[in-house]
Amino acid sequence: MRLRLSNEVTLGPIHLRHFLAPVLAWAFITLVCQSVAWAQSGRDRDAASRQRTVPGIEPNFIPPAGFPNRQFKLGIYGSNTATGVVINRIVPGASAQQAGLEVRDTIVTVGGYQVGMVDGRLYDLGDELSRRVDAAGRVTLLVRNHRNGQLVNVPVNFHSTATVIEGSIRSTDRRPLSRRDSLVVRLLDVTSPGWNNVVIRQQNLDTPVRWPVNYRLEVDTMTIRPRHRYAIDAQVLRQGSVINSSGSPRPVTISAGKIRVDLTLVGAPTQLPERSPIDQIREWYRRFLGREPTGREVAVWQSELARGRPLDEVEASILGSNEFFEQNRSDPDQFIDETYRQLKGSVPTPAEHRGLRDRLGEQDGLRFPFALELLREGNESDRSR
Repeated sequence: MRLRLSNEVTLGPIHLRHFLAPVLAWAFITLVCQSVAWAQSGRDRDAASRQRTVPGIEPNFIPPAGFPNRQFKLGIYGSNTATGVVINRIVPGASAQQAGLEVRDTIVTVGGYQVGMVDGRLYDLGDELSRRVDAAGRVTLLVRNHRNGQLVNVPVNFHSTATVIEGSIRSTDRRPLSRRDSLVVRLLDVTSPGWNNVVIRQQNLDTPVRWPVNYRLEVDTMTIRPRHRYAIDAQVLRQGSVINSSGSPRPVTISAGKIRVDLTLVGAPTQLPERSPIDQIREWYRRFLGREPTGREVAVWQSELARGRPLDEVEASILGSNEFFEQNRSDPDQFIDETYRQLKGSVPTPAEHRGLRDRLGEQDGLRFPFALELLREGNESDRSR
């Protein structure tokens, strides 16, 4: 069910052209939410969870289309309620502030789809943003203005905050690569000495016929943390294993505009992994979901790995899946504790849990980046937030 409002209203600093003529009482929002919830119940919001509710259908967790690159930061801390996501805090300069949203406003729908708690189940604001933002970076939110209780349509534009890192890659061995090989350039977070392969952004390049080969990485500066350190490297992969690299990652300072970093492959073969990536994925399914992956799931992950998907993103996506979330009673607090326990080997303290809850809010409730961030930290706590 898509809700569209007409006429004109003012919300905070915004002057909107589309306006709600009558003042809607807050009680009406509950009816709206119930209608939207009914509409959503018949919609395929998550094919995996729908299949699990049908007797005789084998459960599946398949990564959604566009996964995982469509992540949009609205820039709020919020609380999920039965009537939407109540804004508790707004990040200065973020899209939410630019759109004129204010603390205590309630986001009811994203592109016509309800967010918050629906019939006891959480529908993440971040998930809906990743699905509903169009190619131009625009989406319309249905918002309850806390000042007067009115429902208004709020257009949000996720402005590009990208910086470009580009350069050339040379090789001391000038022979062209085999067609079995793939060339990957990666932007890494190297803040902690204990972090290994914390990939922020990567580009998979066509197998070069001749050297040098040019690369170009676009990085959203909204994902860059001020006190973190970053570096860039290049690797040649064969069947998922590194057979050549540019050596130690080169430090890079992320800023607006273009940055040039040239790299040279020096030839550094590494040991092959003891187990295949698919064997590792099978173990994660058994450990996190309590079952074996289906044949279709294995085929999908093989395809994702062949396209250069990092293995840690596969692990984080399983932890962030609706299946894992529902095994934890669709309770964000229980999800946080169990994710932490699986990755750290212990239950978080009350203080750690509060910090993790805030970090989940920073991710707009999106479970995949939360799990990925926690996974990539290793055994260290990130105190820079």
